[in-house]
Amino acid sequence: MKLVVTDSAWTSLAALTDYWAEFKTSDRIDARVDELWNNVDWLLEKPNAGQFEEYLEELGMRHRRWVVKEVKIA
Repeated sequence: MKLVVTDSAWTSLAALTDYWAEFKTSDRIDARVDELWNNVDWLLEKPNAGQFEEYLEELGMRHRRWVVKEVKIA
């Protein structure tokens, strides 16, 4: 399986970490980002995990999504 992180995903992650910075310490933010990347690694090992991502259905590649607390990985 190939991992592709789009520019919009990087932008979303930056916006999310900026939002978290309003009420979380940098250590907690780093821990949450690490948690997200750990879930990405897990999904790479288990490509059939998660639900089908309806917003990417038209690509015909059977993309999956995984939600980690309030963050969707697709």
